[in-house]
Amino acid sequence: MKDEKCRPIKEVVEFPPREIFVPHYSYRNLLFVSPKDLNFSNRPGSARNIAVKVQFMAGEEEHAATCVIFGKSSCPEFTTEAYTAVTYHNKSPDFYDEFKMKLPPVLGDQHHLLFTFYHISCQKKNEEKTIESPVGYTWLPVYRDGCLQTGEHSLPVMMEKPPSNYSYITADIQLPGTKWVDNHKGLFTVNVDAVSSVHAQDKDIDRFFHLCRMVEEGTIPARIGEANMEGELKKAMSDLVNCRAEPLVRFVPILLDRLILLMVRPPTLAGQQVNIAQACFETIGCLVGRVSALLEDKNDQHGRNGTLLTYLAYQATLPHPDDIPAAPVTTTHTHMPQPPSSVPTHRKYSRSNSNPDLGIEADAEVGGIFARGLDRTNSMRTGSTYENLLSLQRSHGRKISHEEVALQWVVSNGTGREKALANSWYVKNYDM
Repeated sequence: MKDEKCRPIKEVVEFPPREIFVPHYSYRNLLFVSPKDLNFSNRPGSARNIAVKVQFMAGEEEHAATCVIFGKSSCPEFTTEAYTAVTYHNKSPDFYDEFKMKLPPVLGDQHHLLFTFYHISCQKKNEEKTIESPVGYTWLPVYRDGCLQTGEHSLPVMMEKPPSNYSYITADIQLPGTKWVDNHKGLFTVNVDAVSSVHAQDKDIDRFFHLCRMVEEGTIPARIGEANMEGELKKAMSDLVNCRAEPLVRFVPILLDRLILLMVRPPTLAGQQVNIAQACFETIGCLVGRVSALLEDKNDQHGRNGTLLTYLAYQATLPHPDDIPAAPVTTTHTHMPQPPSSVPTHRKYSRSNSNPDLGIEADAEVGGIFARGLDRTNSMRTGSTYENLLSLQRSHGRKISHEEVALQWVVSNGTGREKALANSWYVKNYDM
């Protein structure tokens, strides 16, 4: 600790046996790496007293090992490498070490965990310069397709140092001209856990965030194409209702912010504005309904959920019409580090509870829409009527957040309308 006169503090992170339904209110981005076992019984040569060196790499050079591993009580606060304990004369040891790492806020394809296996000599011979002899290597990419690679992994072990550009592939790929222990079998088991307010660790939420980042940065891959991006976004929104309960509650403020942004400021692809406002509105209704059901004990007598009210009052981030959207960023460097998928690349929005511009002028614009003889019966239908309303609203060149909510409320139908009515307290509070 920096203050030597303070009493020592030990921080402990709990891995609870049951789900905890509390949103993230503070930043935390930790990775826990736990080597489990190794099988070198069929490896030729001397490899009996085995230790594993763990490094978090931001590249392939030796100096690319980042100083993110928490040190022990008698060591510096952070270090670039850590070692497991050694089991004497055992070619198939079990490990009981756990390494805590502070993940960088921005991850790319080049970030990976590098494991180096050493044979430790009990008696140093005269011709030996060190008592440590490397006997194998393997690695694990940390970040792929917008997701942290957590869970249990069984990795093959390479006998020699990995070749160039190894970090952009997995160890499961048998590269030509490389030597592997025991015919490329999975010999090393490692478990990776994360406690993160940046990475959701849910396939549905991660995919939605990943697609949002593609649109914001203008880096849509050819396998999807701009023409298919609208359908991909709509499918990702509909899949959000299937996400796991715990990450949904933990990331609900960011999810709602993203959906509101897409509804009020839909992206433009191939010169056409993506028509996803209705899908966003329906997804918001579904997520609000599910969170209210999961946290039923926090609902008041009127069915208003305390967690969602906290979001509305203190966390909701509204896109202001005077803000200029960030221009899409295009790059030819596919392996450069990218911002976390759950964090928007531009954050120039005003808070909903302190925005003086969302007042008389906004209400006048909404009133102007309905003063033009809007027929509620017809507006509930999809088709040309809905498109005419959108064109009418966009004729001003700017969009107010609660103006768009009011429009979507009127033109919604079917399941979307039912969800909106069932959770009308949320939409009305947001509309205010």
